[in-house]
Amino acid sequence: MRGEKYMEFIPCEICGVTDERELSTRDRDGEYLRTVICKRCGLVYTNPRPEISELREYYEHSYRLDYKGVRQPKKKHIVRAAKVAAERLQEIRGYIFQGMKSLDIGSGGGEVAYAMQLMGLEGSGLEPNEGYADYARNVLRLPIYSGCIENASLPQVSYDIITMYHVIEHLHGPLKALRSLHSSLKTDGLFVVECPNAESRCQAPSHRLHRAHLYNFNMTTLQALGEIAGFHTVRMSLSSDGGNITAIFRKTYSAGVLPDLTHNYQVVMKAWEGHSKMGYYLSKHPYRRFTAKALRIMKEGIVALFTRKGETLLRKNLEKHLLPPSTQKQRRWSYGLAGTFAGIALFISSLWSISSLMDHSEEIRTFIERHQDGNDVFIVVHGNSLKGLSQVPGVVLSQHKKELKTTIAGIMRPNVDIHLLVEDDHLHHIKETIETASLKTMKIISVRGNAYHFLTTETHYGPKL
Repeated sequence: MRGEKYMEFIPCEICGVTDERELSTRDRDGEYLRTVICKRCGLVYTNPRPEISELREYYEHSYRLDYKGVRQPKKKHIVRAAKVAAERLQEIRGYIFQGMKSLDIGSGGGEVAYAMQLMGLEGSGLEPNEGYADYARNVLRLPIYSGCIENASLPQVSYDIITMYHVIEHLHGPLKALRSLHSSLKTDGLFVVECPNAESRCQAPSHRLHRAHLYNFNMTTLQALGEIAGFHTVRMSLSSDGGNITAIFRKTYSAGVLPDLTHNYQVVMKAWEGHSKMGYYLSKHPYRRFTAKALRIMKEGIVALFTRKGETLLRKNLEKHLLPPSTQKQRRWSYGLAGTFAGIALFISSLWSISSLMDHSEEIRTFIERHQDGNDVFIVVHGNSLKGLSQVPGVVLSQHKKELKTTIAGIMRPNVDIHLLVEDDHLHHIKETIETASLKTMKIISVRGNAYHFLTTETHYGPKL
């Protein structure tokens, strides 16, 4: 989101005044970004800011690419997101119960919604980015709405709990968004929001301002915004390093009255001006962050390396953090038994598939003789037990992929028509061989039971010979 064409100057989102003080003109990358603080309430925000149409376009198509360099989450991102999602749900565990209906705003790859379902809730999400929303829907099979909260048509009075993790600082109009979510909650419904802390000292002073963060809240301004939108504050807390705020609100039916927040301006300014580069590097924060990041990257890489499927990776990591040991053990037994039965079923299926081809050797012989012209050569794939067919003129047996490639190369001539006779279940094994052999005109005959299909012409011979 650089080089925005359309910018607009705005008043304070909380108190509506334009009495502001300029704090900075640079973001953490050294690019121009004008950041101000409201002298009436202490809210820190970008002014001017991009218009809503530009923000919507950015978050739908470019934000994940800019921030993570991908359109869909990689396995290392899934490992990280699973741990974070588990930590977030542990913090609100006393407020959520089985059967509750939840909605996660800015649901990303669907980790929080998936975790909610794992704990027995009806988890769903809203995600503006197309790639991440598609991943959550198609891979995790989650009910994810596509779009931004500013233009989403959410059902009214439908949810027991709505969560919003590191989204509110990105919104064009956070007060309007909170009022919309208020109307989507049931009576006494909960709203959980987490965002960076404007008073934080766990980052270098030059890295405090992110271009995509239009608003920077401290506990006072976040609480004020929630209460103006019609919520009652249940609990507010800071992360262990002071970098993030988590607020739990409950829906009420009357908007709060804005208190005098002049003192908060002084609080934020003291934190802002008191955070120096020297003080930061003399503190524990940069070294703790570096060590934690190095260990995290190493662990994520190891875990991702030994797990192939994204959903399996997410489920195992969430179960480890969220489910009690007894339930984890029970599920491991279930997965083990399921894997054993699946293996037995696959083995039996393979035996049946081979035997079905053996049982129909005479039918195959009849089929070949019926459709064979003078220049035709039939290659029977997976024909180890069909040695009798080798006596049929124009038939070559081939057992596996490597042998097939050599066989095709040995008989390929300009005046020879090659046909592959292959079991339907084994078509995917020979795909690569066919493509590398460049046999665009070769007919592939699929055997399904004792029915035969010319796949290239869609001509069906059968169903039984």
